[in-house]
Amino acid sequence: MTKSEFINLALRNIGLVTRGQTASTSDITTATTIYEAVYEQLQEEGLVTWGVDDDVPDWATMIMKTIVAPDLAREFNLPDSKVALHQAEYVGAFRKLLQRLNEDYQPEVIPAEYF
Repeated sequence: MTKSEFINLALRNIGLVTRGQTASTSDITTATTIYEAVYEQLQEEGLVTWGVDDDVPDWATMIMKTIVAPDLAREFNLPDSKVALHQAEYVGAFRKLLQRLNEDYQPEVIPAEYF
């Protein structure tokens, strides 16, 4: 999914726009800034495997949509109940991200050296 498509999906996820509706340029800019900030935090922890301007991998689309949702909901002043709902879903999505990355982990085999 392209970054642009992902941003529109994330805005639909929080209910800011509906399917078929186009978000305003301002809303897209705000959502992009939030996505990039969240991406940067995850990158610092080694939790993303794609570039900030690259397509979001299919396996990560739903996870990332849920991870950015609480920040988007707060930024767009959604009711506290909606923010809380997105925050609760965030925990599960973060766990899924960690599980996915652990599945891809291949430990490096280091041969033993004997003297």
